[in-house]
Amino acid sequence: AARAANTGISAIIDSVGRMTFQSQPDTIGSYDLALPKALGETLYAKFGWIIFTIFCAIIFLTGDFLRRY
Repeated sequence: AARAANTGISAIIDSVGRMTFQSQPDTIGSYDLALPKALGETLYAKFGWIIFTIFCAIIFLTGDFLRRY
């Protein structure tokens, strides 16, 4: 991710949250830097709400089972 600030710190942050570049506060300048590569697809991007729905159903059914027995 790239963060540009008019007054403050501009930075480049990689896909796991490490800061790879940081400008000094209140400095004027331009930077020509490569953006970090993105991570692979997340489970939500692949399956959407299916995983959440299954998880909720398991929790509900487990609670129902424990209540009855």
